[in-house]
Amino acid sequence: MNMNYAIIGDVHGMLEPLERLLTKLGFTYQQGVYQHNAYKAVFLGDLVDRGKHQRGVLELVRKMVDAGHAYAVMGNHEHNTVGYYWRHPKTNKYLVPHKAFRNKMHAAVLNDYPEKGEDTQEIMAWMSRLPVYLELDGFRAVHACWHDVSVDALQPFLNEQNQFHSEAFIESFDCSTPVYQPLSRLIRGATMKVPGIVDDFGNVHKNVRVQWWRNEYQSWDELLTRESDVRQARGMPLPEGYLDDLYYAEDSPPVFFGHYWFNGNPGHLTSNLACMDYSACVGGQLVAYDWRVAEEPASKGLRQDRFVSVDSHSFRD
Repeated sequence: MNMNYAIIGDVHGMLEPLERLLTKLGFTYQQGVYQHNAYKAVFLGDLVDRGKHQRGVLELVRKMVDAGHAYAVMGNHEHNTVGYYWRHPKTNKYLVPHKAFRNKMHAAVLNDYPEKGEDTQEIMAWMSRLPVYLELDGFRAVHACWHDVSVDALQPFLNEQNQFHSEAFIESFDCSTPVYQPLSRLIRGATMKVPGIVDDFGNVHKNVRVQWWRNEYQSWDELLTRESDVRQARGMPLPEGYLDDLYYAEDSPPVFFGHYWFNGNPGHLTSNLACMDYSACVGGQLVAYDWRVAEEPASKGLRQDRFVSVDSHSFRD
């Protein structure tokens, strides 16, 4: 029997909506793990941070992956979280410096996995082994951006399962290595420099996210992803041709990604591109795509009626 897939967006520690979504998709809890006899789940990264049930989400997803009922790719939050806990083997410095905004960002994970907890290093090691991207039965899964040049550049540093070799994972935190930039493109997305942009933490952003899935743009609203960045960029000269290098051909395999905090009704961006992050941890929706192989979505395109969602709530509630 050909396998179908339930492709799920950013969970961010929101266990209860995740269990409701899996149930809605027909997964049942049997022998300690959610499973489906005709589907596998595909998690698009950012399982962690913000929500109150970090351990619950990680244990649920890990059991599904280890039992062969799911796949999961690495998001920027998994990468940053492991780096926050791990030190460089030579310098003994944390791979991600413990700045104030990082302490706040990872507080929920620290609550469930204290730095010296008996199983903390085990779950960090599991997250460090998540594949950077997946190509499965006609579609691609990546956390933030599919970029062929970056995928090719990472090949020397990954194994056949698209997982990092251990030394390469350490190098991926160093912007001077050949690993850093292509990984950043895939798990943090395409960015551009816009002077003076300030983020939600009050930090001046060196780079801001762009809508890499567009072929063209006529305004900052159509180029940048965050409304706050757009407001600050208005009045600045609009660059020309910035997305040319990021063009994703319409005849390429469908790509599912998360990362971008969409709102509104879930749906595809083009016939072969879909963002699955609909702000589940701030009162949005947790969203999945029901990939039914018999419908030949790889060749016929994505369908609006195959998006499945459940309402969520804010991680602050």
